[in-house]
Amino acid sequence: MADTIMNDTINLKTLFRESVIVLGLICLCSAVAYVWSYYEAEKQARRDLSLNFELKKTTLEDEITSSLSDLEALVDMATMRTAASNLDAAWQALGNTPDAVIQQWYGNGDVPGTRALSIRPPADYFQLVDEQESWVVEFMRLFDLHDILLINNEGDVIYSYLRGPDYTTNLRSGPYSETNLSNIFLRALRNRGRAVLSEMEFYGRDGTMPTFFSAASLTDAVGHPFAVLALQYKPTLLNNIMQRTESMGYTGDIFVIDITQKMLSQSRLISELTALRVLVDSTAAEQASYGFSGMQRSIDHRGVRTLSAYAPVNISGPAWGLVGQMDLWEIAANAVQPTVLLNGITGGMSSWLFLLFARFILTSRRQSSDVSSS
Repeated sequence: MADTIMNDTINLKTLFRESVIVLGLICLCSAVAYVWSYYEAEKQARRDLSLNFELKKTTLEDEITSSLSDLEALVDMATMRTAASNLDAAWQALGNTPDAVIQQWYGNGDVPGTRALSIRPPADYFQLVDEQESWVVEFMRLFDLHDILLINNEGDVIYSYLRGPDYTTNLRSGPYSETNLSNIFLRALRNRGRAVLSEMEFYGRDGTMPTFFSAASLTDAVGHPFAVLALQYKPTLLNNIMQRTESMGYTGDIFVIDITQKMLSQSRLISELTALRVLVDSTAAEQASYGFSGMQRSIDHRGVRTLSAYAPVNISGPAWGLVGQMDLWEIAANAVQPTVLLNGITGGMSSWLFLLFARFILTSRRQSSDVSSS
């Protein structure tokens, strides 16, 4: 009886020991399988992030460069220089208070192409505007612009497609003299025909619309600038390029920043408006603002650990940067797959069977050795 109890106890201990060994091997193999799965998931995330990041970077640079090149070609056209010169002369003919005449002609909050027909202006200014607005409409549609403005050498905004609050004001001394439009106007005069790009700043009637401008000067026959053509871009221009994040999961995000690391485009992870309102306080954004390129793990502006790519945007003018990121938790979640547990069980059981086989061989050799000795 005692021997039976002893044998049962030994068998239970053996069973428990083998169970612990099997579970331990399964856990170990599962951990190894998960580490490998995470390595593969992060490698795939790096490929997806790099591909989308480079695509967005190239698209943004091409869009801006193309717009600047077309603007330079436009101001270099003889017909454009003649039209601008004639419009400036007609503006001067409106008298000392052209804004009052234009206010009468277009009315408050008017839209292009409508006017109070009972009023007859004293000059051909409005006829010239009508003649030019056909190409203006096409140019705005082509580049998804918010407005096109013509500013004469004195700083008067002598044309605006939108007839907004900046229309008829003076950019040297008026209410918009401290804006990015005034800054780009003065820079365009100095660059004589070469298109320049402004920083993004708040603009508009109430100063709450994020926008940026490009501008180029028109020169006379001897090369002296007499006017500046400025393009005002919609705030959505950058968003339309950045927010298409194919194969980047739920947390993939790519956005433009300026030299101060403020976000210039809309983040797809934040419901509120982010342009010029969110400071991207991260190592990746700092590296991009310094002009460096790379990819690293970083804690982003939300305090979340991310895999981040960063690079400067190679355009003439503002020192913009590009930051792309994916949350590490999503990469870790992608690594948890049914195959991980299956591989863990398979690996654990295989390892246990190998150990049993090895113990059997060692025991057999030991027994053979004992028989030989006796």
